[in-house]
Amino acid sequence: MIEVWTTNWLGLRALDGLRDTGVAHALVVWPTSASDAVDPAHADVVVYEPPEEPVAGGRMILVAGWPKLIHTTQVPVIGFHPSPLPIGRGRAPIPHTILMGLTHSAVCLFRATAEADAGPIIVRREFPVGEQWTARDLYAEVGTQLRIAVRDWAEHGLPVLGREQDHARATVWPRRTPADSEIPPDADVDEAHRMVRALDGPYPAAFVQTPDGCQRLRSAGRIHRSKWAGAVQLDHDRLYAPGGSFQVVRAKNGCS
Repeated sequence: MIEVWTTNWLGLRALDGLRDTGVAHALVVWPTSASDAVDPAHADVVVYEPPEEPVAGGRMILVAGWPKLIHTTQVPVIGFHPSPLPIGRGRAPIPHTILMGLTHSAVCLFRATAEADAGPIIVRREFPVGEQWTARDLYAEVGTQLRIAVRDWAEHGLPVLGREQDHARATVWPRRTPADSEIPPDADVDEAHRMVRALDGPYPAAFVQTPDGCQRLRSAGRIHRSKWAGAVQLDHDRLYAPGGSFQVVRAKNGCS
């Protein structure tokens, strides 16, 4: 039996990968209030509140979208991370991928260790990142790639040994705070565009300060290059920044 520990949609995609191969599984949703994430297509799963620490007896645990580090010697724990490890360990890998302008990323399954995202890699699936992708697009692609990665892992017998990461090349992406979602007044048009795209989807949207207060922005149209050289400015549904402008969609709830 494999337990999938998750609190979000990506865990369901991991579960789909197991179901594709007929591997016995159960879904753990924590906290129980997150169980509404389970759709009717996953009516076969078991939803329950897990213990603070895994206990012996289960075959192994697959962690996908879990709010804290899980590492134990009681049962094998397989972790998941959507970055080209060892590059991009840490928090908010999907927004960071777009903010840094990466053209390729990866989905990695690895044996969990005491250090987050640092264990031996068991499965690694690389994929291109679209030039205009938003976090919503990348999130969906990660889900697709995770399902395939888990299916490949299951078809190869669910190995728990992997290849050690090159720790000398490791980078750790920092946790993002609500304040990090503000587009700086001196940002150029490319930075502003990346910020809106990187925070579109299941994340708190990027925002700008206007004379009427804070305004969150969803969706970013293509950049129109111009000689605009002033500070970042929102004019109706268009954001201007040094180097050009692009169309945006204002979030209805402002910054509340």
